[in-house]
Amino acid sequence: QKIETYLSIKYGITINNISEKNYISSSDQILWDSKKNKNYNFRITGIGRDDAFELYQKQSTNSNEGNVTVAIDSLKLTNNFNTGTIENGNFLLWGDNNQALTFKEADLLSQ
Repeated sequence: QKIETYLSIKYGITINNISEKNYISSSDQILWDSKKNKNYNFRITGIGRDDAFELYQKQSTNSNEGNVTVAIDSLKLTNNFNTGTIENGNFLLWGDNNQALTFKEADLLSQ
């Protein structure tokens, strides 16, 4: 699962398509709890840093459809060109509920 987590964060590939699996860091920290996030286990993507795995992902988009992209500092052509910084052990993962990424005008106005 640790290797799957690394590959998922590095390349924006969701590992929960078939079974409920947690995303786990090299230090056994649960980064994404599939049961706690059961309504959002689609297109899980993330950024973060795990020095033990030599993972330093400062920007990411899901390889499936690429609807949402998140970057530290600002989005660059590649992760290596991104000058933002993340401290070791910090992660931000997100997923969706497999519904359309549209909002009703009334929802936007109420915010």
